Amino acid sequence: SRSRRAGKRARKYLRLANQERSRGDDTAYYEALLRGLNDYLCAKLRIAPSDLSKERIEEVMSSCGLPEERIRETLSLQSELEIARFTPQHEADDRDRLFDAASRLIDALESSKIKIADH
Repeated sequence: SRSRRAGKRARKYLRLANQERSRGDDTAYYEALLRGLNDYLCAKLRIAPSDLSKERIEEVMSSCGLPEERIRETLSLQSELEIARFTPQHEADDRDRLFDAASRLIDALESSKIKIADH
């Protein structure tokens, strides 16, 4: 059931990120986006948060038969959010682009109907 609720929880984090963006708090904004993505990946791919790494994400996504392009997109977005979280200045276009990318990625993964074998 955790996997089924993953999309709803991710949307909650996206709403929180949007609120932080409205307040002008870039650190909290990027943290909410990254936390939402990571939480989603943990739940959807059945990876323990302590075991969440780029290598593990790639391994599980590959074993689920997801296209290499989707895997690269996921890892790239995660890296960009990690960097943005600790970088002092950001353009509004970057904030919007990363928010849209996170939203699109979650939608795409939700619609892909991931089948997870026990890992």
